[in-house]
Amino acid sequence: MSPEQALGGSLTPASDIYTLGVNGYQMLTGLLPFAETSPVKILTAIIQKTPAPPRERRPDLGIDPDLEAFLMRCQPMLPGGPILLLTL
Repeated sequence: MSPEQALGGSLTPASDIYTLGVNGYQMLTGLLPFAETSPVKILTAIIQKTPAPPRERRPDLGIDPDLEAFLMRCQPMLPGGPILLLTL
C-alpha cells in the first residue's frame, strides 16, 4: 500500500511507482521493505519511515548499487511521494 493510500488519499501514478519499488525490493531481497509485526505498525512505517537499503538487509547478495538506488528512489517517505527520473 502506498503512503498516500495509507493516509486515505487517492491513488496516483506515484502509487504505482511506489508499488514497483516495493515489489522490486521483495524480489531482490526476499523481504518486504518493513519488518513490522502488525498491520498498524506496517502502515505507520510506510507513512513515516524510509526502508533500510537492500544491501544493508541482505549483504550476502552482492546487490548492484545502481539497482538499489533505483528501488530506494521508488519508495521515499512522504511528503512528495516517489520521484522517478529515468535517463535513457
